[in-house]
Amino acid sequence: MGFLPILIGAALATLPVLEEAVTALAPIATAGPSLELFSVVTVPVPVRPPQHAHYRLRVAASSVWVDGARLTPNEEGDFDLLNLNPKRPSRVAIPGWVKEAVMIETPRVFVSRYEIEDRTARLWVRNSLENTVNIYVTVSSAAGGPQLETSDTIPPGYTKVLPLTGRTGISGPPWRIMLEKQEEAMEGGYRFIKTVERRTGPTVKSYVKP
Repeated sequence: MGFLPILIGAALATLPVLEEAVTALAPIATAGPSLELFSVVTVPVPVRPPQHAHYRLRVAASSVWVDGARLTPNEEGDFDLLNLNPKRPSRVAIPGWVKEAVMIETPRVFVSRYEIEDRTARLWVRNSLENTVNIYVTVSSAAGGPQLETSDTIPPGYTKVLPLTGRTGISGPPWRIMLEKQEEAMEGGYRFIKTVERRTGPTVKSYVKP
């Protein structure tokens, strides 16, 4: 092993851990001005400032109103909460009755979706920052062994689908997805890591350098 890989490995090992935060929200039924039914949830004050974390609401709805502003879902079906008040909770109104809703917190660059096969994989990498970022991503068996990999540049405000390949196939689940993001002006470098059992699914955790 060369000197540079040793230095890189040592630097990554010192990164603090940031778990993806998933907060369950309790809907309350209420009637609107025309007596139509709404579900209302209260989104807590963000733990990290919105400029340093990405927040989204996951609920079965075609639109919601956050503090009176109407939102439509993103391409994954979630609602991006880009203008949360950093000093007070926000009120979300959802048409009809819903049984559950959750708020999800991730870093600003993250894997929003994935598809894994034995010899190939595809990752949807989302960059919610205002500048371009460089990333390196891998998929491997959680037990180790061969991995699928690629590196790329993600434009600001963009979700890019990245195909991953390797010299050989990878073993079965659980799989380990890892995204390394280089440090840049808007956000520090970090590793976004999750272990998954299913061939498709949402994000779970990340390792971040503040």
